Amino acid sequence: MKKNNVIMLILLLGMSLGLQAQSDGGKSKIRMGIHAMPNVSFLSTTDEDLDTKSKLKFGFGLITEFNFADNYSFLTGVDYVMRGGEFTKDFDQAVMPGVSDTITELNAAFIQIPLMLKMRTKQFGYMKYFAEFGGIAAFRAKEELIFKPKKVESDVNDNYVAFADFIFSVGLGAEYHLGGQTYLLLGVYYNHSLSDILKKDKAQDANKLWDVEKYNYRFNYVGLKVGVLF
Repeated sequence: MKKNNVIMLILLLGMSLGLQAQSDGGKSKIRMGIHAMPNVSFLSTTDEDLDTKSKLKFGFGLITEFNFADNYSFLTGVDYVMRGGEFTKDFDQAVMPGVSDTITELNAAFIQIPLMLKMRTKQFGYMKYFAEFGGIAAFRAKEELIFKPKKVESDVNDNYVAFADFIFSVGLGAEYHLGGQTYLLLGVYYNHSLSDILKKDKAQDANKLWDVEKYNYRFNYVGLKVGVLF
């Protein structure tokens, strides 16, 4: 219940930022937008015994830009982003009998708040080009752990993904002027997680899947952002 309250608070914050942007009118220094972001997500780890594989995921969200100087803005908003990956692990038979060398799929969805600096060029014809960099605060909304071909039941399907994640993000892209204050947005972003995505306290759990405290695990992803700014 507490987790749901946090998610609702974040969504309401994003909506309030959008309403503030719309109320400024005319040549406002605040721009509002929407976007979709298909992404290639993968599990990055220091565990050399783990064979990993990337997964195609999806995200979407609201954009709010605060222009504080010509061609410079602070960007925030609220996004719903799905991340995940596959890995193969030779599990300890004493812990997981009958689940040795199994392909495992770990999926998680996050509510994300970007805090980015955006730098744009002057307009060339209908085009502006931009670069963005900054941080993203992410909060787990849900997760799913699947074993192939066998799915292990509830005693090992506890929350293994940490509730909060922090990401460094950098992107390059372009805006195409559609008329008035409306622009079509296209960008490519690399997002690198700065925090361990798996809970370390699970290493003390008698039903643990593997010894997570020895290694780092991160959900990194490359995303293609397609959107509209108003």
